[in-house]
Amino acid sequence: MLKDRLSTPQFPEEPTLEPPEPEGVYLGRFDLNGYSFKAYECKIANDGRQFRLISFPPITPEREAAFIRYIVNEGLIENMWQGTSKKIEEEAAWAFLQ
Repeated sequence: MLKDRLSTPQFPEEPTLEPPEPEGVYLGRFDLNGYSFKAYECKIANDGRQFRLISFPPITPEREAAFIRYIVNEGLIENMWQGTSKKIEEEAAWAFLQ
């Protein structure tokens, strides 16, 4: 009887759904601050491009933007993908105003 209590969780874990992967160019993956990220460059309207991070565990769009600002400002993105930092700043300069 003791074995049955230990083998059956009191609160079964709910599966965590991974967000769908965007259509675009897959740039690679990296781990940062307990998150695992997949980076993509996606095309958007008006011939623009968008750098996206898909993470596990999932994060909000606001946290995604904060992580992107962090990896750009700290120079980490240049270590992974040269030239990407400049592209991001050109496409979304407003996001870096302080």
